[in-house]
Amino acid sequence: MLKYFDNIFKNDPIITCKDNKLNWCSIYGFSSFSYGILGVIIFIFFQNNFMTEKYGIPIPINIYVLCLIIQSLVTFLADVYYINEESIFHYVDRFVATFNIILFSITIYWVSYIEKIIFVIALMNSLLIFKYSREHRIKRDISSYCYYHSVWHFILPFYILIWLLYREFFIKKTLTAREWTQFYANV
Repeated sequence: MLKYFDNIFKNDPIITCKDNKLNWCSIYGFSSFSYGILGVIIFIFFQNNFMTEKYGIPIPINIYVLCLIIQSLVTFLADVYYINEESIFHYVDRFVATFNIILFSITIYWVSYIEKIIFVIALMNSLLIFKYSREHRIKRDISSYCYYHSVWHFILPFYILIWLLYREFFIKKTLTAREWTQFYANV
């Protein structure tokens, strides 16, 4: 069983070169914080975004905020700090990323058809970009790997932001505390 997970989450191949493109102060390094930045944006600007009259999402939005911030921390440790060596953070990063994709995908149950389309497009595009990233890592093409892996880090938060903006401008009608309690009672 552990061998199965080892193959899924394996950090293969290890990047052995010391390229400046892999530093924390590069676009590649900064890209690992895109999830945490999105988490802060959600916390500040979108607190009531899930509380809508028709398409309310019963999972508290702060759970998503916390998961995005955790994702940023483990992504930085795996993809920047320990990029040149084997580390538990490579496994944790992939596990947390998988968990977050599932967590965000669960909301598809409660959202409108347009939001479902946004989710499907986001997931297809991001997984394709991730595939390109992995291919260039295997080829040891560091420049292309940095480009595609940075795009992989930016694309899902970008689509999530588009989704939240769509909800904010086209779906949202904030519920009162009483209406929200009734919403939870009916779920």
